[in-house]
Amino acid sequence: MARRIGYLVPEFPGQTHSFFWGELRHVEEMGWDVDIVSTRPPRSVQGRHRWALSARERTLYLGGSARRDLRLLASGCAQIAKAPIRAGAMIAGTSTRRFSVAEILRGMAAFCAGAELVRLGRRREWRHVHVHSCGDAALVALMAHSIAGLPYSLTLHGQLSDYGGHQKDKWSNASFATIITNELAMRVAEEIPGNAAQTAQVSPMGVDLSEFRRCSSYIPWTGDGPLRVVSCARLNVSKGHDVLLKSLSLLRREGLDVRLVIIGEDEDGGTGYRRRLEALIGDLGLGDYAVLAGSVGHEDVRAELEAAHIFALASHAEPLGVAIMEAMALEMPVVVTRSMGVSELVVEGAGIMVPPGVPNELARALSTVANDPHLALNLGRSARARVEAGFGSIRSAKMLVERLNSDYPDS
Repeated sequence: MARRIGYLVPEFPGQTHSFFWGELRHVEEMGWDVDIVSTRPPRSVQGRHRWALSARERTLYLGGSARRDLRLLASGCAQIAKAPIRAGAMIAGTSTRRFSVAEILRGMAAFCAGAELVRLGRRREWRHVHVHSCGDAALVALMAHSIAGLPYSLTLHGQLSDYGGHQKDKWSNASFATIITNELAMRVAEEIPGNAAQTAQVSPMGVDLSEFRRCSSYIPWTGDGPLRVVSCARLNVSKGHDVLLKSLSLLRREGLDVRLVIIGEDEDGGTGYRRRLEALIGDLGLGDYAVLAGSVGHEDVRAELEAAHIFALASHAEPLGVAIMEAMALEMPVVVTRSMGVSELVVEGAGIMVPPGVPNELARALSTVANDPHLALNLGRSARARVEAGFGSIRSAKMLVERLNSDYPDS
């Protein structure tokens, strides 16, 4: 039988999806064919990674047009007719509480998408579906499993509370699961009874080390010209950009000539949290010293990172941080906050961590690195070594393939 899987990622390809692209390429190199599936296409792939257009062209999307949604509904109704008891149980759940119209419609939409996933899986001869989410995409896979027994697995990338309901059902029906940090794995084992949750393996996200290698040697700040600090994360309250801007203001008041570039955009295409940050930049008098670069392409991200002296991220909640890994892989000194799983990536000597939400501490750490070129060089070299030791994208691919080979030895 074919060695082919479905690889389900929400709204693919996105700005932060380099890891998925790297992982699936490694899976293919290890002998499994991969069909990329997504719940919906992104608004645009312009200004994103150089591989984004080809990735979008090869992705199979569930829903997204009136014609396709009608087909999903018809397919879903046909499957409900074949398995009405299971369908009703999965749509309504086992709770006796009353469900709102929105909840019922959402459940029906997930079921119809699950029916489409079954149809695709049969046509493409998938052995398995791997879901890089525990949210709606996992619910779609759960529905497909309830309809036709399509096996699936999960990867958890953040707190369970961020991924909606039906978590017990999602995990108890999964063949296996991976979780990106030890901290999250301990939480899941406590919160969810079930085989996949209890036996989940820790598999950190990683970067393609062959791609993230400097084109020129890192040069620390010498005091000649401005200190260049770069940050890379979507514009969201959780990323602590306001704290980073306040630390920038403190450094400038102390006489340090520092400039900041923040790469990333908000979830509303620049009309949401960006407006609040723009206002803060104005209030702090940083109009000439802080740039919100928006969503930019892969090459531009690389150029900004290689031109900078320090990478900084002030997240209040960061499950692990691929952007941090990318900077570390480029031998940059990183100054980040001690939030969630970041401490599993940034260890002593490979970066500096400060408490989240404290601009004074962040400013002090940035100043320390800026004014000690020897420290900056050593941090950068150790950072690269740290990523090489355990955070390459091939690691998670190997773990996934080993499990697939074990579960499907006849493939």
